[in-house]
Amino acid sequence: MQKFLRPMAKNSGLKSRAKQSRFMEQMYTAIYFGFLGPCGLFVMSRTPLWYFNTTAMYELFPHKHHEAYFKFYYLFQAAYWAQQAIVLMLGMEKPRKDYNELVGHHVVSLSLIFLSYRFHFTYMGLGVFITHDISDFFLAVSNSVNLSNGVTDFTRPPKPSTTSTTRSWAHISDSSSALGSIFDTT
Repeated sequence: MQKFLRPMAKNSGLKSRAKQSRFMEQMYTAIYFGFLGPCGLFVMSRTPLWYFNTTAMYELFPHKHHEAYFKFYYLFQAAYWAQQAIVLMLGMEKPRKDYNELVGHHVVSLSLIFLSYRFHFTYMGLGVFITHDISDFFLAVSNSVNLSNGVTDFTRPPKPSTTSTTRSWAHISDSSSALGSIFDTT
C-alpha cells in the first residue's frame, strides 16, 4: 500500500500524511471491493440465488454443502469483516464523525453473516456480502475522488458525483435485497 498508493496520493496533491493515509485506505478499499465484488457475483451466478432470486434464499434449506469457491469466498469475506470490527474495537483508526453509525453497521453486518452461517442460511449471507461489496466500492471511489480534489469541507454543497454516488450506495446497500424480498411474488 505504501509503495503504490502513497505516490498516487502525493500526485493527487495531498500534502498532509493524515489525508494521504485516508486516501490510501479508501483506495485500498476500492481495490479490494473492486476485485471481490465481481468474485461474489461469479459465486452467486453458480447458485440458485443468481441476481438476488430471493426465493432461492429459502429453497433447499439448510444450505450445508457448498463448493469450494463458495466456502472460500464466504469465509474470506467473513474474515475481512471480522478484521474490520477488531480495528474498530481497538481504536486503531481515528474515529470519524459517523463512528457510532459505523459501529452499528458492523455489528449488524457481522451478526447477519455469523447467524446466516451458523443456521445454514448461507445464500442470505452471500447476498449481504455482495450488496456490501458493490455499494462499498462506489463509496470508497467517491471518497478517494473527493479527497484527491480537496473536497473535505462539509460546509460546502457536495459535488454532483458525490451526491449520485451516495444515492446509489444507499440504494444498493439498503434497499435492493429488502425490496426484492418484499415484492417477491413466488
